[in-house]
Amino acid sequence: FPSHDTISGILKTSGVRAHTIGAAFTDLDWDDLMNAEAKIVKAARANAKWFMNYTVWNNLNQKKDVNSAYLFQPNPNNMTTPWGRQVVDTEILPDSGDITANEAFAVFGDLKRYRLYVKNGFRLEILREGTITDADGSSFNLATQDGKALRGVTRMLGVMKFANAFCVVGTGTVS
Repeated sequence: FPSHDTISGILKTSGVRAHTIGAAFTDLDWDDLMNAEAKIVKAARANAKWFMNYTVWNNLNQKKDVNSAYLFQPNPNNMTTPWGRQVVDTEILPDSGDITANEAFAVFGDLKRYRLYVKNGFRLEILREGTITDADGSSFNLATQDGKALRGVTRMLGVMKFANAFCVVGTGTVS
């Protein structure tokens, strides 16, 4: 998966509503989700869903009252908020352990209101020269080590007509 730092889309589109939870990710609670939902236009709420990393969802589910009783008993087969709004687990949004100051980590909205245009489809190319580096930082020279690599390229553009149909939730001053 690409790093969430390289992704723009909904998280960095001007005009998208924002709801901040303060400086610490651990301050997130169910009220924050309800307040974020109220920030988007009514027509967009009808089919809207929550999009977040499972670790964020897990943190919400661990919230307890003053007697140490869980506030919500989630259904592991159907991720929904206590009021029935669907939650979609996505690894493209940051893991709770990676959330920093002034960073969006959850999105509320209806993805049917976001268009993704693809130019020239998906192109694959076999490379026989060059040096590649794996996730561990090890280098591999394709030419000298008689290797091949597969490179895939696609060009996409995401467009939303009404930015106020989405709300991002984050720490600090997300916008």
